[in-house]
Amino acid sequence: MKAQIDTHWVENPGDLDRELAVIRRNRSGEVLVAASAVTYIHRKVIADFALDMRLPSVHQFREAVIDGALLSFGPSLKEVADRGAAYPVKILKGTKPGDLPVEQPRKYEVLLNLKTTKALGLTILPSLLARAGATDSRERNRPDGTWGRPLSVREGADDCSNRKSWLK
Repeated sequence: MKAQIDTHWVENPGDLDRELAVIRRNRSGEVLVAASAVTYIHRKVIADFALDMRLPSVHQFREAVIDGALLSFGPSLKEVADRGAAYPVKILKGTKPGDLPVEQPRKYEVLLNLKTTKALGLTILPSLLARAGATDSRERNRPDGTWGRPLSVREGADDCSNRKSWLK
């Protein structure tokens, strides 16, 4: 199997329309969106574009999936914010900022948009649904059409090792 990777840099909102036009012209097979302020703010535009072009799109943050992207895999922003909120408290209690460790995210999320899956005509393997599935039905079948749950770092690392088998 031979894959061609085309990189499209989007540094400001004006770049987005130009790069989406290039993707449309080149008839890319899928879209992997790197996290940036521009791609986060314009995630719905990117998700709608991908769906219109019948391209699966993978993003880093869950909000894109809620806005119509196919899949997200990335750190839980809520967990990052919650953990980051402890730093000012520690500093106010006398800890020197230089003594505080730099931490990596501990919780990652996989989220699927089932409506987008159906619209693209994709069949998701049961193993991915099980990994992205939640433990309770309220979390599993959300009103916004997504399906997902948080993953620990260890589970997240396992997910990456077999990602080629996720989609049929």
